[in-house]
Amino acid sequence: MDILKIEELEQGISLECRECQVGTAQILKWLKSYEYDHKRVSIVYAGAHLKRKIHEQTHEGWTYRGDGSFRAFNMMKEHQIYIFVDESETLESLLWITFHELTHTALHDEKLLIYYFSHKRDDFIMERFNFRNPQAASDFYFADETISLQDEIHENLPEEKFCNDLATRIVGFDYSRPWWRERRKQLGLDVEAENTESA
Repeated sequence: MDILKIEELEQGISLECRECQVGTAQILKWLKSYEYDHKRVSIVYAGAHLKRKIHEQTHEGWTYRGDGSFRAFNMMKEHQIYIFVDESETLESLLWITFHELTHTALHDEKLLIYYFSHKRDDFIMERFNFRNPQAASDFYFADETISLQDEIHENLPEEKFCNDLATRIVGFDYSRPWWRERRKQLGLDVEAENTESA
């Protein structure tokens, strides 16, 4: 099985990809303990070999920057999360990235919170790139995808730091990008991704 919608976990189906078998039943158990509602947001776990195909289907006009450039992405308006599975992930890291993405979804459901984090993002971009006004920073962030995707930028954005912190508090260990990059390095996978897109 290459793709698994988390709703199917209730039928006892396990996700098998080319490199590993994920303990999806345990993930479902943990998610239920945090009152996850799959009717509000859908989570899809997919084998990492499908990254390019799914990215091209969901990100028309965007450049695909390699299998090592991201682990997951969140179609927030559609309430659809895609998480890609290969040997670089563990059960705990998959749980971590799941909660990270669910936190993004929860934030974007709250207009006041997303207003706050959008302004904090623009403040960060203004300071980092010496922009004089928030609109220029916002335009720059969205116009040039490489800015939002670089690890240095991504990991320092206030919203990303918030999502990282909450996922770490739940799981008990930080499985964010620095961990993932080191993990991929240890496994001999491609780690020199120019840019990153989500988690």
